[in-house]
Amino acid sequence: MMRKTVLPILVLCAVAPAANILVADYDGEMEFTDPDGADPVGSEYAVLNALDANGRDYDLVTDLPDDLTAYDIVFVLLGTFPTSLPLDYDDQQALLDFGGRRGLYVEGGDVGYDYSSAPLWDLFGASYLHDGNPMEDGNIETVNGVSGTITAGLTFGCPGYQTEPSDNYLDEITNDGGTVIFTSTPMGNVSNARTVIYAGDGHRRAAVSTFLFGSLADGDSTKADLMGRYLEYLGETIGVEEMSWGEIKATFNP
Repeated sequence: MMRKTVLPILVLCAVAPAANILVADYDGEMEFTDPDGADPVGSEYAVLNALDANGRDYDLVTDLPDDLTAYDIVFVLLGTFPTSLPLDYDDQQALLDFGGRRGLYVEGGDVGYDYSSAPLWDLFGASYLHDGNPMEDGNIETVNGVSGTITAGLTFGCPGYQTEPSDNYLDEITNDGGTVIFTSTPMGNVSNARTVIYAGDGHRRAAVSTFLFGSLADGDSTKADLMGRYLEYLGETIGVEEMSWGEIKATFNP
């Protein structure tokens, strides 16, 4: 009798192509000392390096296009007061159109102060509470990932505390339907929550951060690891699983 051979079958479960990524640099050419080096850098420097470390391609712009449908993930980098460039009506409308269905990350020291009364803020599941302190008084010395969230186990030092423009007037926020994923030390004026993520209707995801990704120093936790977690949350591809036909039949319920 001829034996039947069970051949492995490659099953693709909701696999999407690698996300197309846009990085919009609106920091107004602000510069601060790179926590991992000596040269002054802009807020885009660490974001681009972390995307490179994760093997991702991206487009970098200083003016958002009106139509963002070519992209799956958009990073908007607003820098800090006073150099941050404003998102005008057309910019905000483009992000609203985009944020209704894909992955959006926005960071900036005054992102809550500037936009919490605008419709754009509704994408983030967050509440704005306080404008933060001037650089001389300081805002964030360390940030800590929150247990049970995508940042669990991550801790970063922020060497620019009280000395760099990356620590100038960093807003204090909290969750309002979303999830706090980073808190800071020392405690803020009313809150130490600094980053909130929000999954909207099941396929829309957003993150808002009031500290700059580039202000974090690599150590036991790295910005490349953090970027990988952001990419996964905001729209990274689902892995490919290999299953035999026998395993497929065992999980099939007609």
